[in-house]
Amino acid sequence: SGPYEWQEPFLYRTFEELGAPFVSSKRYLLEHLRRSGTPAQGLYYPDEPGKNHYTREANEIVFQALRDGLAQRFEPYAYLAER
Repeated sequence: SGPYEWQEPFLYRTFEELGAPFVSSKRYLLEHLRRSGTPAQGLYYPDEPGKNHYTREANEIVFQALRDGLAQRFEPYAYLAER
């Protein structure tokens, strides 16, 4: 639920400083994970060593972020883990 590394919160702060709107797939995946209770491995990422791309199901979930961005519903600048 927190940042993987320092880069993620840094990116949010940089977008805020620049006033750059953005969307993030992380919020959509975390919300789906909370609602479904399904483990991320196997649902969001293939259960195969070395495969770290989204599955079809995950792509369907994160597509919502793209739709929201096109509708100009952007991510808040406050980083998810800091709420």
